[in-house]
Amino acid sequence: MAAPVPHVCEHIVQFYDAESELIGALANYVGTGLRAGERAVLIATHAHLRALEKRLVGNGHDVAAARQQGAYLPLNAAETLSRFMVDGRPDPQRFLATLEPVIRPPGGPPRPLRAFGEMVAILWAEGNENGALELEGLWNELIAREKFQLFCAYPMPRFRRESARPAYERVCALHSRLIPALA
Repeated sequence: MAAPVPHVCEHIVQFYDAESELIGALANYVGTGLRAGERAVLIATHAHLRALEKRLVGNGHDVAAARQQGAYLPLNAAETLSRFMVDGRPDPQRFLATLEPVIRPPGGPPRPLRAFGEMVAILWAEGNENGALELEGLWNELIAREKFQLFCAYPMPRFRRESARPAYERVCALHSRLIPALA
């Protein structure tokens, strides 16, 4: 395993037009972490998890071994959301009960973590913008406490209308770094 990397506290957002754009960025993000000996927690749709794993394997990563060693943990985004959403809003206590053990597993020395979360994009696509923004805020609180890196992604088409500009700005304000969609 590579030498430990300092814990990075960062909340990144990417807006994307094409699925291949998202998978490429995600494979780079996760692959970089795996090569550095970091853990990767992926909370994504089944299709995105499958595409990511295929890309990682194609890039020479042994995903099965990483999963067995606890370095790669894929979680279904819809299932994970269902564990803490109450009446269309993320419940803070349920959120922590669901995600804290994943972010900080018991036993062993802590390892730097890179996480990917697609739950906000699911809420946004369902028209639950407030729920997505509240969830982004809960992530920020967890990142500040546990010191890890989180990468979120939203499909760009929902933000292209001029009327969506305030929502786009609110999403950007909840992140420490923005990766814009390729034009």
